Amino acid sequence: MKEIIRLNEEQLRKMVNESIKKKIMETMGINDEMESESSSLVHFIQKNIRKAPIEYDEDLNQNYHILNYDHQFENKKFHWTIIGYIYPDDDNFKDNHDVQISEGRSSSNGRDIFFGWIYFSMTEDGWFNFAEVSDSVYHEMLHLLKTKKAKKYTGNLNFINASNKQYNTTEGIEKDIAVICYMSREDEQDAFINGLYGILKEEFLYHQNINVVQIFNKSPLGQKIKEIKSALNNLSQLSAIDIAEYLKPYNTKKSNLNYKKLMNLGKNTLKRLTKKTVLMLNHYRAYIYNNGYRSNPPRDILNF
Repeated sequence: MKEIIRLNEEQLRKMVNESIKKKIMETMGINDEMESESSSLVHFIQKNIRKAPIEYDEDLNQNYHILNYDHQFENKKFHWTIIGYIYPDDDNFKDNHDVQISEGRSSSNGRDIFFGWIYFSMTEDGWFNFAEVSDSVYHEMLHLLKTKKAKKYTGNLNFINASNKQYNTTEGIEKDIAVICYMSREDEQDAFINGLYGILKEEFLYHQNINVVQIFNKSPLGQKIKEIKSALNNLSQLSAIDIAEYLKPYNTKKSNLNYKKLMNLGKNTLKRLTKKTVLMLNHYRAYIYNNGYRSNPPRDILNF
């Protein structure tokens, strides 16, 4: 005879909420432990970067603080190097934007250690853009953890290499094409969305009543969405013949990117970003609600 389990309303609501939360986070590509690891690294940087050792970069003629951070995740070792470039005055600081890079490296006996780097600029008295650093950490943590989980890479390396190079080195039509191709990659979309979640969560912890729309508009994700929309608008005024030459770097014997495919790629990228951002915001709403804040983020953030 099967045992009958009776739940009261509160227990049932809790089970449903946990199930929904798990599904949302799985769709976002994150879990509680990954979120915890990201938050721990952000707080480690905030607490320690100002008193970290100072070294000198001869190539850049620049002093910088340097930190090292080690942790384990799912039986794998992660090593982070955090560098805060020091600028002696506000003008120099404003001219240097925070940047970040992440990389997973393979040892001779498999992927035993994963390496990540966070670079950012800071003033001589220790101020840095906390929101941008939070975005960088959550963004790069997702990249590293997805690299760890992947048994082998199955993406189009030519497409990836071309989009990276063209996005960072071109302007005009080439840049419009590159931003669509670069942001069409689901790993990048998820990393940018996770980065925005990092900003919202960490800013909430310190300021409580934050302007979500303003944060979104200034975030790397918000900027990338604007770039995609602008690129689609610019390219819609051209013909397939106009851009055929610019598509060659992305094409191989196995892939053939043409004008129609490119435009559909951009439109589908916006659709997926919208859907995944909604899921992220639902998770953020649950987070702030569980931490005692009863107001919801405004919905106009989603009017891409």
